[in-house]
Amino acid sequence: MSDNSSKKAAPADDDRNLVLVDSDFTEADLDDRAWLLWERRKTLILSATAVVFAVGMGFIAWRSLRASRAEALGAEYSAATTAESRMSFAERNIGEPLAAFAALEAADAAYAKGDFADAAARYGRATFLAAAAKPGIASIAARSRIGAAVSEIRAGRADEGLRQLAGIADDPAADASLKAHALFLQAEHACGEKKFDRARAFLDRIDREASTSPGWLMPSGPKSLLIDAFPELRQAPAPAAPVAR
Repeated sequence: MSDNSSKKAAPADDDRNLVLVDSDFTEADLDDRAWLLWERRKTLILSATAVVFAVGMGFIAWRSLRASRAEALGAEYSAATTAESRMSFAERNIGEPLAAFAALEAADAAYAKGDFADAAARYGRATFLAAAAKPGIASIAARSRIGAAVSEIRAGRADEGLRQLAGIADDPAADASLKAHALFLQAEHACGEKKFDRARAFLDRIDREASTSPGWLMPSGPKSLLIDAFPELRQAPAPAAPVAR
């Protein structure tokens, strides 16, 4: 180190040890400047280094925890082999995408058994769990909403099921495919009640609103198959009766 560094070797009671003035930098060479900078900023530098180290270690710990959590969650899901245990698993793990999937499986199982009231309730929970998952699962939420509505109808609560389908069809946040599915199911139900004018109105809405979901409009799509099954849908609506004067 140059002779300039010897200037800083003052007695311990010398006030010059207490303050490092800017003039030190102008008179010091490169090595001395580094030393002076360290003396002035060492507390800040050490603090910043400690923070960076703590953040890095925290991130590593978080990743390890997430990996361990995912492994434990997968094992718990695999151990739930019945619809009831899958539903219990779902309720214990709200916020996890796998919980929504487990609830949907439990709902499907109830529907397959013909327990439509229970299926409707489980589909409703699956819809909630899909929305609560981080990240959310739009596909499970959509299928669960449709499943809940259909289950309500099959359980003998047609008014409630149709109300839910109408809510889906009118939901501005629902995508075109989900809306088309809800409209189709309403049209199908109207055909079953021989309300063909009402059914045609639902099918016309599919034409207008499902342009971004062309599968519904294909010649072999569900809409065409429904029209083939009910030729009455091909007939033009009856003209309105003249108003008597």
